Amino acid sequence: MARVDPQRRQHRRVNRGMRFTVAVIALLSAAVACTSKEPPGSAPPVIVVFVVDSWSARHAGCYGAQGDPTPNADALAARGIRFEQTWAHSSWTLPSFGSLLASVVPTALWEPDSNARLRASLRPFPRVLADAGYDTFACWNSSLLAPRFGLDAGFASEDFDVFPSRNDFTRSADETVRDALAWLDRKPEEQPVLLSLHVFDSHLSYTPLRVTNESGARGDRFERGVPAFDATERDAETKLWIEGLHVDEIRAVDAALGALVAGLEERGRFENALIVVTSAHGEEMFEHGGFGHGHSVYEEQIAVPLIVRLPRDAHAGTNVAELVRHIDVAPTILDLVGIETPDSYQGTSLRAFWAAPTPGNEARTAGSSNAPRVAVAESLIAGPQRKAVRIGDDKLVTDDARRPLELYDLAEDPEERDDRLDRDPETAERLRAALVRWVGTAAEAPSPQFSLADDPDLRDRLDAVAHPGRAR
Repeated sequence: MARVDPQRRQHRRVNRGMRFTVAVIALLSAAVACTSKEPPGSAPPVIVVFVVDSWSARHAGCYGAQGDPTPNADALAARGIRFEQTWAHSSWTLPSFGSLLASVVPTALWEPDSNARLRASLRPFPRVLADAGYDTFACWNSSLLAPRFGLDAGFASEDFDVFPSRNDFTRSADETVRDALAWLDRKPEEQPVLLSLHVFDSHLSYTPLRVTNESGARGDRFERGVPAFDATERDAETKLWIEGLHVDEIRAVDAALGALVAGLEERGRFENALIVVTSAHGEEMFEHGGFGHGHSVYEEQIAVPLIVRLPRDAHAGTNVAELVRHIDVAPTILDLVGIETPDSYQGTSLRAFWAAPTPGNEARTAGSSNAPRVAVAESLIAGPQRKAVRIGDDKLVTDDARRPLELYDLAEDPEERDDRLDRDPETAERLRAALVRWVGTAAEAPSPQFSLADDPDLRDRLDAVAHPGRAR
């Protein structure tokens, strides 16, 4: 996919300089050694966080997808740790990405009355790494990750493609990898670095022009039109074609991930690299009468892949069956490089799932594998506000007032068809109480609302997500 005319998008590149301390190198090398099969090399770790937009776990080969759509992600999972059940905290990009970076649920992300500006008191993990001596780089693609929202806190260098949230106007995944590796080439090998990549190809519109189309001969493009979710009225054959286009986009993203791994290997930076691969949220393909994302908290929109590849392929082939959450990613990264986790973090390190506690990390991993995690999803962009809470296999969906609406046992009913609310009110109340403990009552902590009337720029950005087929 060729780049669009620069006049048709906003492209921001900022370099704020490099911070580096010699003392941190010894600390980081020692921390990596705790997870490795052999003594660390001389180079400090490279941390790569590769986030895909609109990629459900069910569309990854290592999570059971048919047709081998993600061979490179699968290969990385075989060299690392695959988390079988991971929840994003929202079904659209802005709040989900914020929770991933700052390790708090969406309710706690934003400054009051700021119309979605990250709280100044929060310390996203890139800021923590920068303070410890890492050079940090964000290479992101979405108007909903633009600097105005504050999610770029802690990045010394930024390369944002923030034209409208449509992949036919946005830098492609292969171009994003190219730009990220070009930044890495300018850094001395002894400098610890964080590469944060966000790729947008698998988001609407579905235009898989960079890979062989395996979806049939009915065309190579789909855009959701107006009204929203009108694709639900289409026939079964068309729905399969639409999903095939989406999977073809995922193939393109996976090819870019393979190019990233190859690029790190060619530069001698892969062996010591810590690589995290996940998705901002999933994508509904008509499972519950809807299409796309941002309008529900069912599994197809919030269950995402999570792969962690440790330096030197330590603990390769590990599969973690327990439920984990996006808010656990930031404390895990910091734990693995020996940096203290900020008190504001609501997540906990996942390290205890594959490694015995080591001196100094007991507090950060306490409870990681002993008690079931509480997972929360909220902050929708379309339709009625819903929240979900999950403990183990039990999942409750509520309205914004925290009133129970639906209850599911995901072990017995992974497709969420059998509502048990009337049959098991005790479990529903237990989950509702857990949800209130996390996000408060409706009066205490209403769902974040994004006021469009007084912010035309934000209105246009959100409209591009909800209606990518609408003419502008």
